[in-house]
Amino acid sequence: MFRYLKINIFIFSLLFLSIFSFNFYANAQSAQEIINGVQNNIQISLSPQYPKAGDMVNVHLESYSTSLNAAKISWMIGGIVQKSGFGLVDFSTKAGLVGSVTKVTAQIVTSNGSTVEKTITIQPVDIDILWQATSYVPPFYQGKALYPHQGLITLTAVPNVSANGNIAKSIGSYIYTWKKDGDVLGDFSGYGKDTFTLRGTIISRPFTIEVDVSSTDGASLGSASVLVNPQVTQVAFYEKNPLLGVLYNKKLSNFTMTGKELTISAAPFYFNTGSEPANLQYLWSMNGNSITSQNDPSLITVRNTSGVSGSATIGLQVSNLLKSLQFSSNSMTVTFGKSNQSSI
Repeated sequence: MFRYLKINIFIFSLLFLSIFSFNFYANAQSAQEIINGVQNNIQISLSPQYPKAGDMVNVHLESYSTSLNAAKISWMIGGIVQKSGFGLVDFSTKAGLVGSVTKVTAQIVTSNGSTVEKTITIQPVDIDILWQATSYVPPFYQGKALYPHQGLITLTAVPNVSANGNIAKSIGSYIYTWKKDGDVLGDFSGYGKDTFTLRGTIISRPFTIEVDVSSTDGASLGSASVLVNPQVTQVAFYEKNPLLGVLYNKKLSNFTMTGKELTISAAPFYFNTGSEPANLQYLWSMNGNSITSQNDPSLITVRNTSGVSGSATIGLQVSNLLKSLQFSSNSMTVTFGKSNQSSI
């Protein structure tokens, strides 16, 4: 009977320990599930979403299932508490240099005693969009060749992502998502597609080009945008000197001839060049009457062989026969005879 009693006590002990262990495990699991549930229901975000170096960044907590106003929230950077208090759902800090990594952690103690943490990383990235139009400007022109109506424009994204002063990755090792007025340009987007060329249409108006840059592991690095405003083409006049060539340093609007002849060179600003060159038509006129140019249609020579004085209006219309929206006109007054002064 004693042996039977010992066996019963042993079985009872095992049963007690099993029940205790099960309850302990169940309670621990239940507590962990509660913490996980609270943590999953709290969202942390940055504003701006893609900060640049030196930007003030606001970190915000939000939850629709947990009252954060009743929770004690401690904000930490590098494990050091920066700010603490009840209901502190916002925290502001300054982004570091390009390539720096700042981890901001919010430790949240809810009203029921649960402690959860949410962490977000601030990694400043500068992304530039460079663009280049395939349009004509004369030699030595110090401005930029602008994008004309129905023109070609090449855009390139340049992410400035550095770590410890070195380039973290080559430009071509990122994923680029290009958009035009919010619509994704699937044919131009993808891995390594940092550059694409866009052709203008007959419906020509300003548009916005955006690019989102991400790494191959899916982490978003940032975005950038640029407003592209098509420009009207222009034509400018320059003097072609017999010895010095075309004097591109000075545009002509009015000119007084001191000699017997003047050669005018027309420069068609922003007309197509490159892979889609312009088929330009030059129509010269004098005092409203058509005149014929020499072998080079962009040049016209006027002469005063009679020695009389007076003035004449030289006009020009230039049009791209392949692009109906690329056309321009200009005129200038040429004074000849008695006056020995010139004005531009």
